[in-house]
Amino acid sequence: MQERVPALVFTVRGHLYGLLQDGGAALLPWLQRYAVPGAIPGVPAWMLGLLNVQGTVQAIVDLGAFLGRGASAPNDSARLVFIERDELRVGLLVDGTTGIRYFDTVDYGTYDVAEPLVAGTATYHGQRVRVLDGAALIEALARALESPVMGSA
Repeated sequence: MQERVPALVFTVRGHLYGLLQDGGAALLPWLQRYAVPGAIPGVPAWMLGLLNVQGTVQAIVDLGAFLGRGASAPNDSARLVFIERDELRVGLLVDGTTGIRYFDTVDYGTYDVAEPLVAGTATYHGQRVRVLDGAALIEALARALESPVMGSA
C-alpha cells in the first residue's frame, strides 16, 4: 500500500495548488499572514519586495502574477508560504491556505505543457489540485530575476 503524500494546499486566483512537503524544495514552517514587503525598484511587478521574517530578509513573490494568473489582491485570507532549495529561499503570496493535506496519489503524468511548473495533479475533496514543482519554481524565479527587466526607461 502506497503511503499518503503530505502537501500544503492553497488557492491562487481561484485555482487549487499544492506544494509537497518532501518535494524538490523544502516548505519552511513560517506560514504567516500577508505583510507588505519593502519595495525594490526596477524589478518585475510579480516581485513584491523584501520582508524580514524570523530575522532573515526574504524575497516576496506574488505567485498568481508569476504564474500568469493575474496579480493577487491581498486581504485577510492572504498568506505567505516560504520555500527553499539550497541557498535560495522565497516567500510566495497566495490567496489562502487550507493547510497540510494528504493526497492518496499524485499523478505526475497529467501536467499541462502550458503550466511547466506543475509537476502533476492530485485530488482534494473532489477538486483538482495542481502540484507545483517547488525546485523548478525557485529556479524559474531566479532565472527571471537574472534576466534584464524589459520595458524599463
